[in-house]
Formats: sequence, C-alpha cells, structure tokens
Amino acid sequence: MAEHSGESPWLALPDLERDLAERLDQIHAGRATTYGALARSLGDPIAARWVAECLLTHAHTPECRCHCVVRAGGDLGLYGEGGTPEKVRRLLRDGVPVLDETVPPECLQSEFEGPAPLRELQAFQGSVFPRLDLARPLPGEPGTIGALDVAYPVPGFARAAYVLMDAATMEPLWSLALSVPVQFPYITTYLTFRELPAHEAIWREVVAAGRVPDVVFVDGTGILHPRRAGIAATFGMFARVPTVGVTKSHLTGRLAGPLAPLVPVPILEGDELLGAAILPGSGTAKPVYVSPGNLIRVEEATRLVLGSFRQHRVPEPIYLADRLSKSADD
Repeated sequence: MAEHSGESPWLALPDLERDLAERLDQIHAGRATTYGALARSLGDPIAARWVAECLLTHAHTPECRCHCVVRAGGDLGLYGEGGTPEKVRRLLRDGVPVLDETVPPECLQSEFEGPAPLRELQAFQGSVFPRLDLARPLPGEPGTIGALDVAYPVPGFARAAYVLMDAATMEPLWSLALSVPVQFPYITTYLTFRELPAHEAIWREVVAAGRVPDVVFVDGTGILHPRRAGIAATFGMFARVPTVGVTKSHLTGRLAGPLAPLVPVPILEGDELLGAAILPGSGTAKPVYVSPGNLIRVEEATRLVLGSFRQHRVPEPIYLADRLSKSADD
C-alpha cells in the first residue's frame, strides 16, 4: 500500500488531542468538568462527542485527569479502565464529591485557557465561499470525470482513491489509491479537515501523472453545508478544478418538492439555490445530495451527476472510487 506523510501544504491543522490534554491539566483540585465544557473551550460544543470518545479510548497514565470529565448535569459517564467504580475512586481521591454517581453542579469547572482551534477552523470555513466561482459555465461538455473518495480500512490511516472515467460511456480509464496518516478526528461539519490531507496527497499524484479530469466528483458535500464549505468546495478552491459534491447526508437546506426517481429536486435555503436531491432509479428510497464545489454551476453539477447513474445508489464514478478506497490493494 502506497503511503504518504499526510502533511498538507494546503492547510495547517491543529493538534486537538494536545489542546484537549492541556485543558485537562487545568482542572482544579476538587473540581470536575464536562465533555461539553471542554468542547466549548476548544471552540464548538458539537465536539463534545469526540471529547468523550477520545477520553474513553486514549492511552491512560497514572497522571491522566480524564476521570475528572463527566456528562452534562454531572452524571459520571463511561470510563475506560475499571469502569464506573474506578472513576468514582479516582474522583474521591482527588477531593471531588460524588453523590449517587453524580458530581454536584457546583463542583463543575467551565472555564479554561488556551486557543479555540475549532473556532479558527470555522473562520477558515467562512472564508471559503467568497473565494468560489459558482457562476462560471463549463468551457464545454466534459470528456472525462474523475471521482475522489476516502475510507479508513486501517486504523490511523486514511486511504484515498481516485478513478478517472469517460464521461459519455462511464468506462474507467485510470485509477490510483494511496494512504496517509489521519491527522484530525471525525467531528460533524468538520469532515473537510479530516479528509483534505488525503485528497491533497492523491491529487498531487493525479496532476503528476497527467490524469486531471474535466470535472471531479467528490464523495462529500460542496456548498450544501452549514458554512458553504464542504470538502468538495474546499478541495475545489485549492485544486482550481470544476468540482461537484455528492453525499448521502443532508446537512442543510430544504427540498423544494417531493422525490421521484431520477427527477432532481432543488434544495433551497431561503431563496438561495444550493444544490439538488436525486433519488436514484435503483429502487432505493434514499436520495443523494448534489451541490457544486467550485468552478461549476448548480444546474451543470446536477445534470452531470444525473447522467452518471447506473445500477447503484450513487453515481458510477463515486461507486468505483468508494470500492477502491475500501479495497486491500493499491
């Protein structure tokens, strides 16, 4: 399996685990805190679930303060080594009162010092949309379509896959897969920062091989994102190639009508057209959500995706890239 460093010159990423550990060191004697308070300190309460998972599964040491982190309201939550009895023992040892497996609210610390890296990433996401060109028509009918996908078949690594296809026949022309170390955890609405290093690494190889397509489909959202900055939009901004996001997740906007097989339904937020929902003709009741990433209009992105369906729930280029990303061989 080909491996790359995972370091992306496109974007510097924060070390969230280090920032979290620094906050654990700030918990005062006789106090505990909550997963939500730590997530807010990092810049976004939506990260509370990741905080809980990280503290449950990380490498515990005798000095670790992760036992001092509980659920909202003081409920103890899970603990990795020794379960609840061991968590209670350690809290009492540190002078934190525990009543009926609950830490009293007055003993919960909510303030921490340090940078808020997720807020900084939100600010970056906010800078993406103004840098996109979504009004420019394609220069002509695409002859080739590429597709990018990322999977995680080996812990700690992201496996990126790229497939180049004939746009008219949907026949594969060329493919590539490689792996990079994962640098960023999965947090809802921050998928870009987990997958962008893998996309950037494989894109360098695509460019070097002279296999750049006319349009790229990315497994992920484009501007159909709460901050208009999904992975397809961010990738398209950096790569400067017409890019379309195709995802199974509906993150924002409302459908303008009922679904019917292979009939695009516009997705609006207010009066703004963000993309379209397409119910495949494969018999599934679950649509895919299409939105432009960069250098393509909504209507063109929708038309190209619609013409790329075969017998699967997702367009053929995305289907093949997905299979390659999860396969064992490069």
